[in-house]
Amino acid sequence: MPQATLPGPGRAYPARDLVVRGVTALVLCFPSAAWACPMCFSAKNEAGRIAYLATTGVLTFLPLIVIGSTILLVKRHIDKNTAA
Repeated sequence: MPQATLPGPGRAYPARDLVVRGVTALVLCFPSAAWACPMCFSAKNEAGRIAYLATTGVLTFLPLIVIGSTILLVKRHIDKNTAA
């Protein structure tokens, strides 16, 4: 049985290859554009800095909580249907 292969660069997806090359060229030519946002260090007082850090923590763990909850709900649903 022949093994399936993905098309190589420049054969099936020329537009995608052009976009990838263009983005790579921009990142290499303008590295300052890839710096972190200026908001990270613009807090004027301690309360603003704490709020920024708290928001960063929430947004860091939110995807993990959503994925974990989804897995837990699917597992419970499967267990409930197999027990019946």
